[in-house]
Amino acid sequence: MLELNAVNSGYGETQVLYGMNVTAQPGRVLAILGRNGAGKSTTLKTIMGLLPTKSGTITFDGAPIAKRPFDIAKSGIAYVCLLYTSDAADE
Repeated sequence: MLELNAVNSGYGETQVLYGMNVTAQPGRVLAILGRNGAGKSTTLKTIMGLLPTKSGTITFDGAPIAKRPFDIAKSGIAYVCLLYTSDAADE
């Protein structure tokens, strides 16, 4: 199980996540939805260690998540960014 508990994160002085709480349970689908700028990508980048957690905790299978992105990936968590181009939309 992946859990975020009271996570605060952002870019430099700009805070984007304020006390975020999320629980992703095994065998269940979790969708993070929101308008542009709502913090969807920031949430995923924080989980992956690409952005620092200013406060709060992130745990995976009951243990604190690793700090380095490659260690997080080795634990089985991945972040895949899908970009669409105008060529892809025409197909």
